[in-house]
Amino acid sequence: MNEFDAPQARWAERAKYRYLIERLVEDRPLVPDLTQIREADSNPRSPDDVYSGSGAGHGAVTASGSSVAAASSLAAHAPLAEAAPAPMAISISPADVAAMVERGVEAAVKRAMARPGSDDLLSSRVPAFLDKKREELGDKAKHLADYPGRISVFTAIVGDKPIGRYSVEDMHRFRDVVDDIPVKAKQRFRTDDPLLQIKLNSELAMPVPRIDPVTVDSKYLSPIKTLFSHFVALAIIERNPLDGIASKRVKGEDGIEIDASEERLPFEPHHMPALRTIADRKPRNSPDYWWIRVLPRTGLRLDEFAVLSPLDIRKINGRWCIDLLHLDDGDPIHRERRRELDLKTASSRRVVPIHPALIGDGFLDFVEKRRKRDGAHAQLFPQCRADKYGCYSAALSKRLARQIDKVTTDKRHVAHSTRHNFAAACDAAGVPVSVREKFMGHALDEDGQKGRRHSSREKLKRRYGSPIPSAEEMAWIDRLTI
Repeated sequence: MNEFDAPQARWAERAKYRYLIERLVEDRPLVPDLTQIREADSNPRSPDDVYSGSGAGHGAVTASGSSVAAASSLAAHAPLAEAAPAPMAISISPADVAAMVERGVEAAVKRAMARPGSDDLLSSRVPAFLDKKREELGDKAKHLADYPGRISVFTAIVGDKPIGRYSVEDMHRFRDVVDDIPVKAKQRFRTDDPLLQIKLNSELAMPVPRIDPVTVDSKYLSPIKTLFSHFVALAIIERNPLDGIASKRVKGEDGIEIDASEERLPFEPHHMPALRTIADRKPRNSPDYWWIRVLPRTGLRLDEFAVLSPLDIRKINGRWCIDLLHLDDGDPIHRERRRELDLKTASSRRVVPIHPALIGDGFLDFVEKRRKRDGAHAQLFPQCRADKYGCYSAALSKRLARQIDKVTTDKRHVAHSTRHNFAAACDAAGVPVSVREKFMGHALDEDGQKGRRHSSREKLKRRYGSPIPSAEEMAWIDRLTI
């Protein structure tokens, strides 16, 4: 006890825990004998009695039920004890003991149930996570470079805590802050601190617009969700606290929540001829000329289009197709091409029949000229070069964005909108969902119809079917009007 503990609260806590320790060591009941307490209550002693060691001796319970284990040592220094103010008698009731035991048991249970690694700081586990992603994606993967920055934003907002202590509330706070980050905030405000970026932006006479909800979900929430899914896979945590959390700002102008399919819209009928007019002014051997002819009729992603090779254009089941599957059947050429294709997902490996209108536009003639000139392994569009992340469509995507801006001001119209056009054409022609998914390279458990899931029977049927469309399935492409 000292001058900084005038209320004697710390002394009281020490006395209580010393009492518990002594009882445990001496194998005595933790709860005092109520008979002794009642007897002590009927014969109260003064504080002087406590210091003189009178009563039941070492470890006795005072009139209030407190331990006086320190009495003998204090009596040995009587002059010092007389100079010091008499401490208040500290009550240890059965309720006090029960509460302390309960807290101790609760803490012990939590320690016993804690998953290995759950007490590790998030920052201590990030390097191993990045190494794993580097191994999965490759050193040049574009998304790999996003992780360190996004994790830094996360810890700046929520803090660097033991992994097991992140809560759903933490994730909601992270989402709410990211929802308010301004566009190009780091360049504008020259700080990495998201909270400071938001503060500085709010002080502007005309605040900068916030990043769009799609960016919030894909560029900020998704990397952190992947990080915590990694911890779930390692059994460090039981569930991902970010599951089900998305930007709150995914709203239409009327304030009604929009479906994920509305984040990117198909081009309107009058957009297509306008885009073709722009494309017609480009060289006939360029991706800028062919993109608007190929993508809406095949459902290819822009990156898939940019890496096409003459080897990918071949006849399957008697029909010309774009082959992104390359089942080798022992053929080393197709085995090597399959390895080269770095596609978005395993389901992206697929075979797409070529629409008659695309053949009518001279696409096969263009492919054959490239094959004769540069060989079957050549890149169909050598103008598409890989950027530092290994992305072949980056420069093309920027050029097409400028072309699209000349036709529509709706930011939901992008090059990727052509996949929505293809899906809409499939629906209009009555193409079965399973066939459409084969053409588009959707995951097996996805159903484009309002987010509904397939039954287990349907999943099994498609899982064990051939990934190559049959001749009958390929014939559906002829019914599409684009």
